[in-house]
Parts: sequence; structure tokens; C-alpha cells
Amino acid sequence: MITSSGTTGTLSIIPKDKAGAIYTMKLWRLFLFQTFGREPTADEIDPIVDVIWPNHASGKLGHLRMAAMLKREFTGGDETRFHALYSDAISTDLMFLASKMRAAASRGELERLAIDPELLARKDEFVAMQARRPQEMAEFFSRLTRELAGKRVFMIGAYNLMYEIAAAGLERGVRHVFAPDSAILTGGGMKGFVLPPNYMDVIREFLGVDRIQEGYGMSEISTLNWACDEGRYHVQPWVIPFVLDPETSKPLPRRGIQTGRAAFYDLFVGAHWGGVISGDEITVDWDMSCACGRMSVPIEHDIVRFSEKHGGEDDRISCSATEQVNDEAVSFLSASKHERVPSTALPARRADRG
Repeated sequence: MITSSGTTGTLSIIPKDKAGAIYTMKLWRLFLFQTFGREPTADEIDPIVDVIWPNHASGKLGHLRMAAMLKREFTGGDETRFHALYSDAISTDLMFLASKMRAAASRGELERLAIDPELLARKDEFVAMQARRPQEMAEFFSRLTRELAGKRVFMIGAYNLMYEIAAAGLERGVRHVFAPDSAILTGGGMKGFVLPPNYMDVIREFLGVDRIQEGYGMSEISTLNWACDEGRYHVQPWVIPFVLDPETSKPLPRRGIQTGRAAFYDLFVGAHWGGVISGDEITVDWDMSCACGRMSVPIEHDIVRFSEKHGGEDDRISCSATEQVNDEAVSFLSASKHERVPSTALPARRADRG
């Protein structure tokens, strides 16, 4: 079981198939280290690198579940090659509290936040953790850019995190830190941050890598839709994409250029229903043959949340995640195995974009 990122104040609980998750990480290795259209070298087929993981080493959140698989697939099982910001796990309760606080703060309603008193009592713990994080992150990257200088690495981070690290490094006169054939993965949207137009150039100059791989996905589908050299995200062949009318949710024609709400049906998913409607606005040219040579459906690079573009909370199916359902979910997660409370089935929902 994993939890989603809770970007808009709701944590979803999603079942995942372990074998499928392992296969997904093998796909990551392929897309990150091999070059489309060219026979891979031995180093690209079986890369062994240092992994820079600017997060907790474990947890129930979807991407934190990947940490153990990254160690196995990317480091050859060498624990010393896995470099996490924090060596411990982060509490699901704190993640739930964080998502509720973020959503309330964005609406200017933090003082009126209604939540279970026992969970709210941990607010100071979360606030203190958030206050320490920028300094700890800066120290973490300052140390690793010295220790791993010139080495081949894998690093993952959202756009805003990558840019902040790169801009700070360049200000110190540090540039071209890692080996050019390192694998760098970013994505996840801007999360409300506004970055300068040249933010990717800043990141490349600091890291010194040949390529920065971008990916678009969400907790409910099996793997990322990877960006090509033309900047488009190509939907995986086993995923059926839809562009929906944002008002009616009816599928728009599968021809010409269509802009609307993204939806997907993933044939690879076996642990839960494979269909998901997202809160993202995408553009697809159904008649395009992308210059990169890939034949799968291309999504244009500029993807925005409807909630960011139009305001409001148009990010989830309205019947999802009532206060009662969320409270029962947290109670279930927090109770001991001898004190499990009855659970309520979670209704269908729109996806948290990752």
C-alpha cells in the first residue's frame, strides 16, 4: 500500500503490485541510462551509480517506496552508494497533516483548520521539521557535491528543488559537478513556484550532465511517461490516454490538436482499477509524428493543473475523500493490529500528479 502526495489536502491510499513495482524500476533504468534509437553500451545496460536521494530513506508515500528498489537496480546493492537526506522514515500521519496544512494555507484558512486533536498536536513537530529542512538540504548537497564530484550519479528532484540547488551552487562558483553521463530526473510540476525561463540551463550548467530526463506521471499509473528530446511526454504503449472536456468529462475526438483534462487507462496495473482522471490540463496532437521517432502518443510539454490555471479546487472528483473517509483512513493507519477500526471503501478520485 502506498499513499499519494496529497498536494491539495487529500491523501489517497493506493494498492500496488510488488512485482509490477520492481518491473517499473527496471523501466526507469532503461529510460534513464539508454538512448532511444541507439544500441546501448554495457554501462547503459547495467549501470552502477551513486544515488542522491534528497528525502527520507523510506515511508509509505509512493516515491519513498522506490528507495529500496533504487538501491537494488542502480547501486548494485551497495548501501554506501545510496545517499539520503534523512536516514529514517517519515510518518504517514505527518504527511497527512502536511497535506491538510498546505491546502488550508493556500486558501488562507490555516487558522480554521479542523483536524483530529491528536494529529494536530504534532503540528509543532511538522513545523520544526519544515523549518530545519532548507538548511539541512543545503548542507546535504554541499557535502555531496564535494564527495561525489566527477562521479556518475542518479539524482531525482522536482524542478524548483533542482533550480534552488543549482542557483546556490553557481553563486558559490561551483559548476559541472558530476560525470556527463549521469542520470538526472526531474518533473512533478512547479508546485506553485515561479521559475525563470532559463531554469533548465541553470540546472544543466551546475550539474554538468549531457541530458536531464523529464517525466510525467501520477501514483495511479504504472510508470512515468518520459519526455523525448523534442520536449514531449510520450505515453507508454500499454497506457491508453484520453483528453476530456473539462466541463463534461466526455472524451474529445482522437484527431487533430485537442486540449483538455488528462485521463488514462493503464493495462499494466493489476492491483487496482486501471483508469484515472487527473486534475491536469494537457494538449495532444493526435495526428502528429514526433520528430524524435517514437510512435506513442505525444503530450505537449506545458502541463498545468486546473486549480492553478482557473483557481478553486478543480483537482479531484468531487465525491472523493470526505472528511469522514479521511479521518477513518488515518484512524485505521494509526491503530494497532488489535485495535483496527472498521474501514470505509475509498471512492474513485482524480490523480495526484507526481
